[in-house]
Amino acid sequence: MSIWRYHGGSTESARPTAGLLQSVALEMADAMQNDSEELSRRTRRVAERLGSGKFHISIIGEFKRGKSTFVNALLGAQVLPTGVIPLTATAVEVTYGEKGAVVVYENGTVQEIAASSLGDYVTECGNPGNEKHVSRVEVTWPAGLLEPGIVLVDTPGIASINAHNDAAAQRAILDTDGAVVVLSADAPLSQHEKDLILMLQRREKATYYVVNKIDHLGPGDLDKVMDYVDGAMTELNRVPSNIWYVSAAKALSAKLVGRALDADSGEFGNLEATLRSFGSETLDRAVADASRKELRRIASEWNALLDITGSTLRASLEQVSSTLERLGKAASAERSKFDDSRVLLKKGIDDLDKELSGKLEAFVSSSAAQGKDLLAVRAAAYGTTRSLENDLVTAAEKYITDQLDGYRRELAVFAESEWARLAERLKEETQERVNKIREVASELVGIALPEVDVPTVDSKDELFTFIFLHVGSDIELLSKVSRRLLPGSIARRKMLDHVADYLTRELDKHAGRARYDLMQRLRAVSRDMETHMLEEMGNYTASLLSALEKGKHVAGLAEQDKMTYMRTTSKYRFIVGRVMSLCTDGVMQLCTDSQGKPAVLRENKT
Repeated sequence: MSIWRYHGGSTESARPTAGLLQSVALEMADAMQNDSEELSRRTRRVAERLGSGKFHISIIGEFKRGKSTFVNALLGAQVLPTGVIPLTATAVEVTYGEKGAVVVYENGTVQEIAASSLGDYVTECGNPGNEKHVSRVEVTWPAGLLEPGIVLVDTPGIASINAHNDAAAQRAILDTDGAVVVLSADAPLSQHEKDLILMLQRREKATYYVVNKIDHLGPGDLDKVMDYVDGAMTELNRVPSNIWYVSAAKALSAKLVGRALDADSGEFGNLEATLRSFGSETLDRAVADASRKELRRIASEWNALLDITGSTLRASLEQVSSTLERLGKAASAERSKFDDSRVLLKKGIDDLDKELSGKLEAFVSSSAAQGKDLLAVRAAAYGTTRSLENDLVTAAEKYITDQLDGYRRELAVFAESEWARLAERLKEETQERVNKIREVASELVGIALPEVDVPTVDSKDELFTFIFLHVGSDIELLSKVSRRLLPGSIARRKMLDHVADYLTRELDKHAGRARYDLMQRLRAVSRDMETHMLEEMGNYTASLLSALEKGKHVAGLAEQDKMTYMRTTSKYRFIVGRVMSLCTDGVMQLCTDSQGKPAVLRENKT
């Protein structure tokens, strides 16, 4: 099977102009400020993009899929930090311009930095847990792909052990105009990646799919991976022809030395040509298209809040107070049930700790026995004991490293699988709790509220290092004494016994450390997920109660003030209606009055 396939596109009718959409977005952002600061922020973000004429494409995927290397390959330079452990902790936006970089902090301040210092702000090593409170880093680079207005956003990996990383990735998905989902050929389409694809599908983002690291595959494996991915994507209602199979590392290596891309890079050249064509031919339309979809979603959410508050106009102050009280009690009851779920999660983590301990104990026992046999064979091959000690210790340490490194990966896969099961159960139970609150609220206010999607948080793998402390040990002392005082055969046996004991101790020590490190990370991500799920419940409940509290205030107003509120709400409804009309799938035509100013929108479905 050849990987050189046709990647078709589609054409659509022209959409509303960016200027008109920006005007409507700013109007809606101002109007909704008192109802929802979060919705207002998202709306202003859309307006900013419409005004900038830029199209943000987020590079999204799990950790260690090669996202940063992929961005570097598109840029043709080693711009973003890369490595063997998960690196990106904060979103990095790369736009066209002279080489440079600025850090934008959460408090709004901006700091210019050297491009070589990026790692100090965007990696977990340089900025652990985002302790520097970086909102994003903006990099400018003179890459031809970016010149039409494309902005590449390198995001933290999804399924992160760090809650701030996962939240940053979620914000990138919410804010982006389009996305490149980076998968890995050696582990394609995990459940998290399938969830991500479905999320992007619901949000109607312009999306490209890249299967990276095809250079990791053996002969004949690529055909199997392609068949599997194509089948899985078809089940997810995605078109297989929109998938590219590439090696970003090979493409970057070729570009760094000025060599043309070849078959080692897979379809990277085709994908790059598609992105360039997109930038030069369809960018303006794509910006407006993505913006109208996001504005339609925001308007729908705001409309639901207005519905909740508006429902109180038909009720007395006592009825609204009663509704608030009943919803508060329902939320408290669901919170108590969530606490029960947290207890079950903790028990699951404790049980997993015991199981890991048992597995590692059995591993140390079998590996130590096998290691002793290997050391005995090696010792027997030596004619003298002069260099035997160093050789046996070196062999023991290499054996420990090889054995534990391989088994640690196996153990991590097992732990990840078990954690995924525990996490999914907590997510489902949280989903049930949140939607129960939604059902109660819907019943109390008489409005059918949409179901809520609760995102999850998961763990990541980390590099495990080995530290052997044997300087000045009893082995070294024994070696010196043995060579002087004991017959060769006895000295060999004594030395072998001591190195074998050393091997067993080191195996046990490093196995214990592996279990401790893994459980520390699992317990940390468990706490993060509990907090994350609790925040999801709390934020949703707070938005409902806030709308009802506003309704309670309105219910207590004098009739004249109520009429004023209703007139204001009518204006808000008009804005919602205008946005929803402007952002429908039909082609919108702008009519003007005699002075050329926008007047009435009419929809042309042709």
